[in-house]
Amino acid sequence: MFLYPVFLVWTIIIGGQYSVGTDYPTYLEYFSSENTIQRFEPIFQFLKDFFYSIGLRGQAMFFVFAFINVWAIFKAFKKFDLGQYALLYFLLVTISSFFNNQMNLVRQATAGAFVFWAFAEAFDGNVKKSVVLDVIAMGFHYSAVVVLPFLLFRKLTFFLTKWPKTLLVITLISLFFSMTLAQYINTFLFDMLPNFIKQYTYYSVLRSSSYATNVYGFSNVLPKVILIPLYWLSIGLLDGDELNEKEKFLLRFGILSYALRCIMNITMIISRFALYFWLPSIIPLYFLILHYYNRKENIYAYAIVAYCLLPYIAKVFMGKGEYAYHFFLFS
Repeated sequence: MFLYPVFLVWTIIIGGQYSVGTDYPTYLEYFSSENTIQRFEPIFQFLKDFFYSIGLRGQAMFFVFAFINVWAIFKAFKKFDLGQYALLYFLLVTISSFFNNQMNLVRQATAGAFVFWAFAEAFDGNVKKSVVLDVIAMGFHYSAVVVLPFLLFRKLTFFLTKWPKTLLVITLISLFFSMTLAQYINTFLFDMLPNFIKQYTYYSVLRSSSYATNVYGFSNVLPKVILIPLYWLSIGLLDGDELNEKEKFLLRFGILSYALRCIMNITMIISRFALYFWLPSIIPLYFLILHYYNRKENIYAYAIVAYCLLPYIAKVFMGKGEYAYHFFLFS
C-alpha cells in the first residue's frame, strides 16, 4: 500500500514526458486521431482504440502505457523476489536506459516490460505463464518473439554463460566493432534480408537512408564500456555461498543480458532486439551493491552507486533526444 502513491508519481513522471525522441511525434499524432487502420500490433491497436473511444486523446494516452509499464515491471521485481526496490529503480533509471526511452519507444517498451515479467515467471518455473506473457508482449511489438528460447530452455542461459569472463571480452570487442564496422555490417544485412521482411518492416525505406549506415559514436559506447569492470566484479559472486542457486542463475542471466544488449547494437537491424535485455541487465549490479552493503563495506557500495550515477548525469546534462526531459504541462 505504501508503494501505490510512489507508482502514481512514477507513472505521471513517465507519461508526462513531452517530445522525448524521434518516434514520439508519430505516436502523439496517432494518439490524437481517430485512425483505426491496422498499422500496429493487435493489443496495442485495441488499447489505443478503446481509450480513444472513452475520451483519452494525445498525451493522455502516454499515461495509460506508462501505467502498464510501471505495473508489469513491479510484478517482475516481486516475482524475482528482489526486495530492495529503491536500489532496483535507481539502476533502472541510471543503467538500463529503459526509463528515458519508454515514451519514445512506446510499443516496444511496453513489450519489454511484459517480457521482463515473462523472464521472472519462467525462472520461477511458470513456463506456460511466461509464454502467455510473451504472447501479450508480441501484441505490442512482434519482435518480442526473440526471447522465447530463453523462456523455454533454461539451460540456454547456463550454456551461454559457461565462461562469463570470456563473454564480457566478446562484449568489449563487439562495442569496438559498433564504432568501426557497423555501417558495413548494416549494409550487408540489409542486402541479405528477404524482400517481404524489408517491405513489412519498412527496411526497404531505411536501406536508402542514412539510418542504414548508422554507427554508434564514442559517446554512445563509453557508458557501456565503463560498466564492464562492475560486471566482471559481479562474476566473483558466483563462486561464493552468499547467493542461493536461483540468485546465481539470475546473476548469470543478467550478465548474459548485458552482453546481448551490447552485441546486438553492432547493427541497427537487430539493435531493437537488445531492448528486451535492458531491464535484466541491472540484476548483476543489484547483487554486487548489496554484497558490499551487507558486508558493511559501505565505501565500496556507495562507490559503485556513484560509478553508475555519473554517466547518467552526463547524459542528462547533455540533454539530447530522450534524455532532454520536458513535462507536457510546461512545454
